[in-house]
Amino acid sequence: MGVRGANGLPTRKLSQDTLMAILKLHIRDPWTMPYLRTVDTPIDALHMQIGPEHVLYRREVVPLALRRDPDAIIYETDDDPCLGFPVVESSRN
Repeated sequence: MGVRGANGLPTRKLSQDTLMAILKLHIRDPWTMPYLRTVDTPIDALHMQIGPEHVLYRREVVPLALRRDPDAIIYETDDDPCLGFPVVESSRN
């Protein structure tokens, strides 16, 4: 965990459970799966947009699906199985 993202939070390899969830998930149009090499970008953007009151604040998350119109991302977190798969809409300025 020595590598840090642009937001200063540690990054890590995807857990085996997360990889299995991604493989079992069927993404349908208009959603798309992110490339694994690009997952740090939406994670960094999320952490810059949210504050302490947000359910995903300071959690390790993995983006599972992206949607461009409206901009939205489905995230998974493996530290709270009751949380499920939160969808976060991006704000456009």
